[in-house]
Amino acid sequence: ADNLNDFDPVAKKFTDSNTVKTLSHAAAEDLFAYCREHGLRPYIGVFEPGHVRHGGADLDKGWIEPPIVLKVSFSDFAPFGLPPRAAFAGMYGEIIDMVLPGVPVEWFVTCWGPSIWELAPATIAAGGHVRVGIGQYHPWNWPDRTNERPTNAEQVARVAALAKAQGREIATPAEARAMLGLGEA
Repeated sequence: ADNLNDFDPVAKKFTDSNTVKTLSHAAAEDLFAYCREHGLRPYIGVFEPGHVRHGGADLDKGWIEPPIVLKVSFSDFAPFGLPPRAAFAGMYGEIIDMVLPGVPVEWFVTCWGPSIWELAPATIAAGGHVRVGIGQYHPWNWPDRTNERPTNAEQVARVAALAKAQGREIATPAEARAMLGLGEA
């Protein structure tokens, strides 16, 4: 179980002190079996570094197969995992290489809040991908700290420009499907 909860630093309280996110190993096994049965590619949600190790255990158990897809989450609003700083995005790339050596892994970073722009260059440099969108940038229940209103298209273009500046090409839909082990559409 993870205590994933928004924290209001002004009021010094959690928005819902009864919220706990749980996913038992039995429920994970059932979810992975469902995904295999229906040809779906699951991703492992990573809210703290130990969740990468869970991905390795899921692989060892035969519940998932490569390529492993990891969604590494950061937040400007909820005090879980590591703070949304560039050094920690790069660290996840190192952890993945240590914990899953030789295993095909595609990983991406998401962040609830504007710190995604600090995380994005480091993630790209470490070989990861970046997930952006208005749902993460300005979540409906969190205060707007930037007065910015970037559209989804503007955020995607900004990430694409960051990637190209670092020599990373943008995958075509077919290339992305292959990287994620999804096969043809």
